[in-house]
Order: sequence, then C-alpha cells, then structure tokens
Amino acid sequence: MATKEEIENAIALLSERTGIKKFGLLGSLAAIGSSKPVPMEMLHSPDMDLCTPDDEDRIFELADTYRKNGEFHNETGLYADPLSIGVAALPDGWRRRSKLYKIGNGVVLQIPHINDIAVSKLLRFAENDKSWLTAGLKSQLIDAEALYSRLTLTDEDFESIQQARHNLVELLDENIIRPPIDVFDYSSGEILISDDNSLSFEIKWNSGYHVDVIHFDSEETPVIAHLVFPKYTELEEYLDKAINMTYTDFVIPERINASKSITKTSKP
Repeated sequence: MATKEEIENAIALLSERTGIKKFGLLGSLAAIGSSKPVPMEMLHSPDMDLCTPDDEDRIFELADTYRKNGEFHNETGLYADPLSIGVAALPDGWRRRSKLYKIGNGVVLQIPHINDIAVSKLLRFAENDKSWLTAGLKSQLIDAEALYSRLTLTDEDFESIQQARHNLVELLDENIIRPPIDVFDYSSGEILISDDNSLSFEIKWNSGYHVDVIHFDSEETPVIAHLVFPKYTELEEYLDKAINMTYTDFVIPERINASKSITKTSKP
C-alpha cells in the first residue's frame, strides 16, 4: 500500500529515467487526482496502470524494465502495468472529463474522473475492485448516481450493464450507504398507493429503509405498520408484492431482518 506522495515520486522517477513527461494513469491509483482526502484502501494496489497518450507504443517498450518483481518494483514498491487507452473500459467522454495533474519537474498525468474509473471497476467487480469502490462510496469520492448513469456510456452489452447496476446495489446495501434519489425504483420520501387504494406506503431513510404502511380500520381510524428493512433489495422485494395487495391481503412480512410495530392513531 503506497501513499499519494510515494506514487507521485515513483512516477517522477520513471519519468526521469525514461524522459517521458506525460503519462495517463488509468487504474486504482488514479484516485490520487482527487482534490479530497483519499482513503488508503483506494491506494492499495502496487501496479500503476499507465499509458503514454502522446505515443501509445512507448509504454510497452518499457514493460520489461519496469515490470512486476523487477528492479524498479523492488526499489519503489510500485511497478508499471502498460495499457493501451482503448483497453480500459471507460465510458464515452472520459477524456473530456479527465484532468491534467502535475507532479513536479514538468511531469503531467492525464487522470480520468474518478467516477469513470469506478465504471470500469464496477463492470469487472473483482474483490479488489469491491474494496476500492466501497471506500470511494463511503468517502463520497464516488458519486453513485453518476456511476449508475455512466454505465450506459460504455460499449458493454445490456446484460453486462444490468449486472453492473446490480453490483452497485449490492455494494450500497452491504455497507448501508444511502442510495441516490433517482437510481432505484423506490426512493426516500416517496409515497406509494396500492392498486385498490386501500393501502399507502411511505418510504423513509434513516440508516435503513423505513416504510410506514397506512390503512383505515372499520372505524376509519388510521392504522400504521412501521417496517424497517436494512437493505434496499429487501425493501424492493417487499414493495414489488405489497403494492398489488388489498387491505384484506396485507400482512406484515415475517422476516428476520425486518423489524415492525403497529400503532393506531386518533381519528383525523
């Protein structure tokens, strides 16, 4: 695991020895370009995914010298993993959103926006990608709503995009991270009405998904069932069925992960 300063120093040393003044930094370590503090979990990778934008072949000529387990790796703790720009699964328009990041001695890094890097990781979704994405989402360096929408800007097929969106939901659920308003089917503050108008479902967020299910008894007294779902996927599964219920069909879900209570309020 390298610090931001160590990564910059390693690239500066690579520049000094090769004469290359501009690199593209495309992988996990591109997080150093953020203006906000970067969690160390996002800098755990020893491989610098590098390209040479002004001469794409140049980086591959250096592969043997600056490879994994080579002298440079032993010296700095980091190694160059050469990439062609076209290989990275970055969304369309990433160059326009990228930034030029100066690290001294005239060395410049072209760094994609962190949300664009996150797209490629969400599509691959290896274990190291999960930890990187989780750290970025928790620290709010990564914008989940932008990440969700930028998946459509890739060349991936529909199934891969849907799987990546499922991966995002999984990460948000596992880490109890509030989802962006426009991403999922059911959002905080939304009120749903059952098909026969006998039940209403008001969704709230407070370190979990809270749903107040309201109906009126025979005396027209509001009866409220308070349900709490720790995960969005549980909320979604329940509401998909519940909005098709009638009052006589309504049951409080019997599940370990949902707490519930029922209260009667006074007549309005």
